[in-house]
Amino acid sequence: MKYIIISFFLVVQFVQGQQDFSNQWEDLYSYNNIKDFLIVEDNLYAASENALFVYNLESKDINKISSVNGLVAEQTSTISFDGLTGNVIVGYENGLIQIVTDNTNVFPITGLIENETLISRKVNGFYVDQNFVLAYGDYGIIELNIKDREIGDFFTLSSTAEPLRVRKMTVHNNILYAATNKGLYSYNFENNLTLRGAENFRNWVKIIDGDINFLETFNNEVFFVLNNSLRSVTDINQIKITFPNSLNDLSFSNNNLVVTTPSTISFYNPNSFSLIDQIIVSDSESHEFVPKKTILKNGEVYVATLEFGILETNLSDKKNYKEIHPDGPFRNDAFSITVKNDERWITYGGHDQGSHNSLDKTLGINIFKNSQWTYLNFDEINRTPDCVKAIVDPFDSSRTLVASFKSGILDIRNNQKELEDNPGIPEVYTVQERWTNNNTNFILPGHQSVNQTWTANMIVDNNNMVWTVNPRAKERRF
Repeated sequence: MKYIIISFFLVVQFVQGQQDFSNQWEDLYSYNNIKDFLIVEDNLYAASENALFVYNLESKDINKISSVNGLVAEQTSTISFDGLTGNVIVGYENGLIQIVTDNTNVFPITGLIENETLISRKVNGFYVDQNFVLAYGDYGIIELNIKDREIGDFFTLSSTAEPLRVRKMTVHNNILYAATNKGLYSYNFENNLTLRGAENFRNWVKIIDGDINFLETFNNEVFFVLNNSLRSVTDINQIKITFPNSLNDLSFSNNNLVVTTPSTISFYNPNSFSLIDQIIVSDSESHEFVPKKTILKNGEVYVATLEFGILETNLSDKKNYKEIHPDGPFRNDAFSITVKNDERWITYGGHDQGSHNSLDKTLGINIFKNSQWTYLNFDEINRTPDCVKAIVDPFDSSRTLVASFKSGILDIRNNQKELEDNPGIPEVYTVQERWTNNNTNFILPGHQSVNQTWTANMIVDNNNMVWTVNPRAKERRF
């Protein structure tokens, strides 16, 4: 099996449907950082940093869609679903839009990414209707022709050369509403369900001034958030709820108003706007996380996170979470990858390239062995920051040395001998020793001004000798 690891991906062409190499390649991407997700019937569709996955809520089956299927390995920004065609629509930070059909064929729409006059091309979201699909962002709003895979008209919502930044969009009673950085605007379709005339800014009506980030339709009403207060377009001055914290997301699901902040997930009655239930994130007994977006379905809570994919809990629990994401590395921004036989060791530390200062990254280490992923978190590597390189002992495969930029070298062992006697037990990795200037009789030189051992790199020569590079050492030697 061939692998696409982290930042190496297939080069694909935008001009035609991308090729599917899933019968030849397998990606080793991280699916932990969720940019956006949605639930359609029994399927959860999630956009991670540079790929997608689909999770069936009933069967628990999970399928990946990545560059091996024809997606570009670029930063995603949003995901939507076209119920009429069954297509998944993916937006990217760079303005690319890709259509994924129900049989995972991938087709690009490139008109936005190719528009060099735009300062920002990031796609913030989509509005999908049976009659049309609209993509919105800092460029305003554009029409999409899904059938012909091309963009239509641009609507900048501005009388100047600078477009309004559209954060959210919705349509209600043939009126299009756009939440922007300079107010809430509306456009009346005049019952013909077309955007003819929308390119003229004079045809748009400003409902209220301000920076509007959230906009949703529920129960025959349009709601928006201004200055952390929930209001409706029928009475823009009446405040329904004032939120004490800044919001990461606001939506309606399972007949609840679901409000996600960095520290809480709150569920409100959408009629009385009274608080029904609340999750205190710090009460979690299984994960430390910051919620980005939340969907409630049949008592199950699904939360998008930066490090754990989608976390799932039940409203009757709220303290124990299950991770939903394909197996893979912890992150995509690897600093080094070491390949030895069937093992791959991935570190996420580093240092800056100019003055060789540490980055103080408190991240762990990934091991990929026998098609299985293991992640040793920061505590499991004795809270060692900025791990920069791993070397598997050429004489003892149960031993691996891991260099830290300013904390010496870790000697990590696994339970290989126990595994040989008991094949069914899990593989366990433990730190046996930390080698520094103090316990190597200064074979590893100390830093010139602080009591630390800085190790920027390690290599093994043809004689199986390990060499280290030690910046700012007291003595100039390897």
